[in-house]
Amino acid sequence: MKQKLFTSLLTVAFLASITIWITGCKKDNENSLATEENQSGLRVANQNSFVYPPVANMFGKSYTQWGVDFWKWEIASDCGSIFGGGPQTQLFPDVYMLETGGGNVTIPSSKAILITIGSVINDYACPDTGFHPEAGETLEHFLTRGAIEYDGAYSNHTLIIDGNTIAGLSSYHVVSSMFDFIGNPDLANCVDPCVTGGVQQGVVAGTFVMIKPFAPGTHTIHFSLDYAGVTYSEDYIITSN
Repeated sequence: MKQKLFTSLLTVAFLASITIWITGCKKDNENSLATEENQSGLRVANQNSFVYPPVANMFGKSYTQWGVDFWKWEIASDCGSIFGGGPQTQLFPDVYMLETGGGNVTIPSSKAILITIGSVINDYACPDTGFHPEAGETLEHFLTRGAIEYDGAYSNHTLIIDGNTIAGLSSYHVVSSMFDFIGNPDLANCVDPCVTGGVQQGVVAGTFVMIKPFAPGTHTIHFSLDYAGVTYSEDYIITSN
């Protein structure tokens, strides 16, 4: 069995809301309590306003499509730059792909930020001849099944933006259709022996979040997740200019 590519970044949430029914016969203290509960619900909604909702069409693409673009971008890296090991070229005019590794990052205030909290690409064909679909199984089903299995090892996703915890991260989980990509063959030496440098097929599964452009200034992003019983976390200080 080949070793798969994994990454840890960020994902986000859905808007939470609370409906409070208040009748005219409620006592004043009950009305006060209801108002406090309603304000609490609004705070959650405001926290989640940092990110685009799961059903959003962002710059012409869905979360699933952006997840595929993220991995096409990531898997084109070499061993020295993948997963935050070094600078990677940004490809999109409206979206900044945030690399893993944490640290200080300067991002134009005009750009949204795409981050993933735990995701995987399952890719084929592979020099390992033991890695293939079962008899009668389609290639897409084989790749999807494996991607979901590997991605299932992630749990307890957390995202905090400028001190605000983002709720509902499970709503940002995606599984793509099969797509074509070209990876950097150098990756066969460090993270994925199946990357050949030619046209291959892949399926992505994982949690992705698109953070809305920050106002100019300094901002913080923190995320954490568990993988196979171990907790991983990263912190970013973002300078938006």
